[in-house]
This record gives sequence, structure tokens and C-alpha cells, in this order.
Amino acid sequence: MKSRKLFTDKWNSFWHMFFGIISVRYLFIIPLFILYQLYDYKDPNLFVDLSEFFIGLVIGFFILYVFFKAHNPPRGVGKWGVWGQRPHL
Repeated sequence: MKSRKLFTDKWNSFWHMFFGIISVRYLFIIPLFILYQLYDYKDPNLFVDLSEFFIGLVIGFFILYVFFKAHNPPRGVGKWGVWGQRPHL
């Protein structure tokens, strides 16, 4: 039996990607989803379902980085550089 293409299963594909995105916040979803998918290991769409999940996971990390981390400097890096020191002129 041939497997389907990525994101062609409508709501099923939506839920796989959605669970991937929210698993950035709730890490326990990752092993649960993988175990759930591996429960029916003879499913021809197993690789496609896992791919949709991990694409959602990558999108979730991208959203986290761009919207929540990219504009926050690391701890100890202030307005004047590392540890708040003024740059030497």
C-alpha cells in the first residue's frame, strides 16, 4: 500500500502539526505521540505522520526563537555589552 503525501489528510495532518508545535512547551507530548504512532507500526502513513509532527516541532522552535527569544539578550548582556560594562573607546 502506498503512503499519502505530506499535509494531504486535512484535519489529521493539522493535528499532527499542532501537536508538534505545542510539544515545544509540553515536552511529554513527544514520546507519547511517537509511541502512539508506533503502536500501529504497519500503517503505510507512519513516516508521513511522524514527518508532519516533526515539521510542527521545528515550526514551534522557530516561533519560540523569533517571537520570544530573539529580542531578549542572554543573561549578563546589557545595554553596554557583557556584564553591563561600557565599551572602551
